Amino acid sequence: LRRRFGRYQEAERLAQRCVDLDPNDAWSWFNLGFLHHHHLNRFGDAKAAYIRAIELKPDYVKVWENLVALMAFETDTPAETQKTFDKLFGLSGISAFAYNQYGIFLREMTDRYDDSEKALLQAIDMEPAEWSHRLALAVLYEKRM
Repeated sequence: LRRRFGRYQEAERLAQRCVDLDPNDAWSWFNLGFLHHHHLNRFGDAKAAYIRAIELKPDYVKVWENLVALMAFETDTPAETQKTFDKLFGLSGISAFAYNQYGIFLREMTDRYDDSEKALLQAIDMEPAEWSHRLALAVLYEKRM
């Protein structure tokens, strides 16, 4: 419903119903958090749902990736966000998206440009055809000038 028709309130009701039916299902909590984060701009609710999903399934990389992106750009301090990135990078199966987000976080929220470059180059190595990684790197190079 949310993707095809933009019916976010209805999607939220259904996602909440899934959580109510099985409060121990990490995937349901992730979906609720994703909806709050990406479509309803309810960042506190999104963070709480992501954290609950991680409590239920600590190695759920996709949730960690979305949580850290939320923290980096919406809710938390750079120090808190860095700690969460450190936890994420301790898991296996990290996506290029995570390295891209880390590179952008370092570029925009810290002065760690060398580390930002390394993260963005890692994202490019993992997904060479993805243009957004190269764009993020170009913005970094422009910022360094």
